[in-house]
Amino acid sequence: PSSHNSGDPGIFRRVNDDGCFILLINKTDPFSYPFHTTKVMRILLVDDDQLIRFVHQMFIERAGHEVVGVAEEETQAVRMALELKPDVVIMDIRLEDGTNGISAMQTIQETLNIPAIYISGNSDNKTMDEAGKTNMKAFLVKPVTQDEIAKAIV
Repeated sequence: PSSHNSGDPGIFRRVNDDGCFILLINKTDPFSYPFHTTKVMRILLVDDDQLIRFVHQMFIERAGHEVVGVAEEETQAVRMALELKPDVVIMDIRLEDGTNGISAMQTIQETLNIPAIYISGNSDNKTMDEAGKTNMKAFLVKPVTQDEIAKAIV
């Protein structure tokens, strides 16, 4: 087992041999109070907004998961997914280069069966129907909370 501070001064994470972690929130004694236990998920985060990427990465890491890559446009997202093979992709729908995250996930899923968690300000029926044609784990509407992201991941 290994243990390390997650970057948040009051949160420590201990990873067991089976890949599960225990998120600990007691700053003075990190081995005294288990808060949550689950498998650590490796996540590719895709969003064109730098501030949103920062906040969502913080949410993901506070939930005890690992952000293995961050992308802001479709080509980069596809390349990183194929190289890194994350457990889940958290994908914005509208990306900076004018492309769309659903198209990126379709390309990724032609090779790898990685589920997507879509996070978008677009919740119209057409967008949700298109997203539903991919291996979609969840569709969250911005703004999202830490709890919504954490629940969607597991």
